[in-house]
Amino acid sequence: GVRAYTLYGSLFFGSTSKVEPLLALAEPAESARVVILEMHKTINVDTTGLDTLDTLHRRLTKNGKVLVIAGANLQPLGLFRRSGFAERLGSDNLVADLPAALARAEALLGRSNP
Repeated sequence: GVRAYTLYGSLFFGSTSKVEPLLALAEPAESARVVILEMHKTINVDTTGLDTLDTLHRRLTKNGKVLVIAGANLQPLGLFRRSGFAERLGSDNLVADLPAALARAEALLGRSNP
């Protein structure tokens, strides 16, 4: 299955608790196989926010799941690229908007369920 969430405002030290509940989605028992974070309303991300996203990505990957980020604005996108997070995430999983993210999820799930 697919779960999609929208992040609003800033993701920085002190606000990462917004994302921490999503870490439960990485658990093997959780049915979501693709997690979409829609970030077009996220103004900025600091290194603490980036660490939280990176942790989410690593835990999902470890359990055979995929994180897709949609609509990242200039500041977060720049940080994702400079830090290497964009490369770790994979260009196919860093998409322009929610429709592209849903298409990516459909492609991922379609491939694994013949």
